[in-house]
Amino acid sequence: MGEWISFQALASSMLLVLATLIALMAFVAATRTVYAGFRLWLLSLGLLALAPMVLLVFPADAPIRDARFFVSWLPMFGATVAAHEGVRRFRRRPSSWRRDVVAAAAGLGLAALARLLDAGYPVLLLICSITAAAILGGATSGCLRGVRPGLRPSYYLLGASYAGLALVLLARALIVALSGDRQSAEVVLFFGGTIATMSAVIGAILAVGQRQEVEMLDALRVLQAQATTDFLTGLPNRRRFFELAQVALEESPGGSSGELCVILFDIDRFKRINDVFGHDLGDLVLRRVAGSLAEVLPEAAPRGRIGGEEFAALLALDRAAAAELARNVLSAVSQHAHRDVLRRPVTLSAGVATVGPGGLDEALRRADRGLYAAKRSGRNRVVEVEDEGAGRERGELAGSEAAGAIARSVVRRRPDGREGEG
Repeated sequence: MGEWISFQALASSMLLVLATLIALMAFVAATRTVYAGFRLWLLSLGLLALAPMVLLVFPADAPIRDARFFVSWLPMFGATVAAHEGVRRFRRRPSSWRRDVVAAAAGLGLAALARLLDAGYPVLLLICSITAAAILGGATSGCLRGVRPGLRPSYYLLGASYAGLALVLLARALIVALSGDRQSAEVVLFFGGTIATMSAVIGAILAVGQRQEVEMLDALRVLQAQATTDFLTGLPNRRRFFELAQVALEESPGGSSGELCVILFDIDRFKRINDVFGHDLGDLVLRRVAGSLAEVLPEAAPRGRIGGEEFAALLALDRAAAAELARNVLSAVSQHAHRDVLRRPVTLSAGVATVGPGGLDEALRRADRGLYAAKRSGRNRVVEVEDEGAGRERGELAGSEAAGAIARSVVRRRPDGREGEG
């Protein structure tokens, strides 16, 4: 009678704990956005609660041939299968419930066969406990493998909870098998199972919150990328280019020569390409020019599409080296950007200027003057613009003629090596 009271007290206490945890998870499911798998965890708790209910319905001294043992293990196996499937669905992994159901059925079938062969309770308990622990091992593995850093605390807690529950089931079976002390085994199940189940519930709720946080951060990163990336070419847009260039200016005084240079590129007669061949081919030209920039320019150099057909780059090189690199870009574009679709050459013009005391904006203005000097001089060429002080040293030339004079004072060559017109 004392043993029955102990079993009844433990079963009642476990049922109360499980009911509280079920209510907590149901509240979370009803008031928050949850993910596939969370409701399976809730179902797992509900099935787990049926096991102590069986202990309350069937007296402990019922014959082993009665349904008490097998009926109590049916919801236990259902709980382990639901827990494992919940993990896989929560993590968007392929379903495994069919394999788990087969394993559970095999465990029950083996236990039934053992009973027909007059095996005792310890053997039956060991068979079913090993089977349930194997299914929980799959759930544990699903929680621990390939987890993103932002989700590790909750997933690891959940995995540890399932591993702990598996160990509790095995410990209970071993205690019964080695000592025959069923009362101590049930105490181990109650306290160990309660701790593991509470940890699993905390892990499940924490997993929902952390996943929502991670997905929100991912969405913010996508929005930031969309706000700072030119969708057509994949290059940084104008805003992002200036941000990257400003960082480069703050972090480095220049290359080995102590200089930073800015290059402006512009596709020659791009409007005509759009008008004659259509905007789809115009977009293709833009993408291929962007590809040539990526191919020729140093990977760390800030670059971007800052206008319709205008591109910019900031290089840790002196002006002569930057101009040579710009000519390499022009050569790459003229060779690769167009011939298979347009059957005509596509060329770029470029202006190169050193970043001086006036900063990036002033350097871009001078590079822009060089760019338009290249356009006026016949296109498909690079024009280097002298430093800010050069104009003053030459007598403060003013207006557009001054800009052209400064630009024309530098020797310019086409990518094919011929000198450009003055």
